[in-house]
Amino acid sequence: MTTLIFDTRWEAPHGIGRMTTEIRGRLFPEGSYLAPRWPVAPLSPLDPFVRGAQLLASRKALFYSPGFNPPAFAQQRAVFTICDLIHVRVPGEAGALKRTYYERLVKPAVHGCFRVLTISDYSRRDLLDWSGADPSQVVDVGCGVDEAFFAPVTAWQPGYPYFLYVGGRKLHKNLDRLLEAYSRSRAASEVRFVLSGKPDAHLMALANRLGVADRLVFAGHIPDSELASYYRGATALLFPSYFEGFGLPPVEAMAGGTPVLTSTATSLPEAVGDAALTADPFSVDSLRDGIDRLAFDSALRLRLQLAGPIQARRHSWDNVAAKVGTVLADLRASVSA
Repeated sequence: MTTLIFDTRWEAPHGIGRMTTEIRGRLFPEGSYLAPRWPVAPLSPLDPFVRGAQLLASRKALFYSPGFNPPAFAQQRAVFTICDLIHVRVPGEAGALKRTYYERLVKPAVHGCFRVLTISDYSRRDLLDWSGADPSQVVDVGCGVDEAFFAPVTAWQPGYPYFLYVGGRKLHKNLDRLLEAYSRSRAASEVRFVLSGKPDAHLMALANRLGVADRLVFAGHIPDSELASYYRGATALLFPSYFEGFGLPPVEAMAGGTPVLTSTATSLPEAVGDAALTADPFSVDSLRDGIDRLAFDSALRLRLQLAGPIQARRHSWDNVAAKVGTVLADLRASVSA
């Protein structure tokens, strides 16, 4: 009888962590899987060899990771996940060690593992282009939105209208252009700009140079339990990233009817459909125009408020779990055959 090693070490407040939690809750009741033995961090240089050794120690053991950490050995008994190729495609997002990890371990594993999962059609096509793997190797399982974002909640009310940004500060998030676009907008004098996280030296220096430092509000870490309220109170979510494997914040905001300005790049048009306003992420003027349209065009906001939840419903964790479950069932069958 086969046993499944499910890599729960990815559970954390980020995209892969959320997928780990959602998949575990739907597919893996307690006692139905093994945790990784000899635990090291999933992205430790030692981890591929430790996971491979764990698979070699049991000829009936299988491995599934929601993250991008394949085992170095017995890869045909493993399924892992690559949400995107940001570390490969975006200059400055990865150091030499991570680039080597992708080239020497991840790329061969795309060919050698039973299947590789990803979260959008864009990411699937990008993975196939990068790896040269057979199309059957890479499966788009999609991404989901938690029911909490559809439910009625009390909107966060700080006493002023605000645009909202939720996410990290890495290069591909495009915050420098977004902040410049906001500073040039007519809306900046009327609508403040709330960002998740704490102020950092680079962003504050830019805001001071652009003359909008007094218009920014830093919300710190926003717990998952409060995130829907922040979305619901916003005039719009601004998310102009130029590289995403899916783009969860725009879809979460749309679930509650919050208008969204996002990017025309990579997977984002696929995620939001025609239920969000999109702009060229490399054009400050395009982003500025989008900000002003969402601030002053009430008919546009109403259309997006109505369309957003309908589009967000297309992204279901139940569907994601079902697709993952099918791949794992095929993996079990391949070992038993």
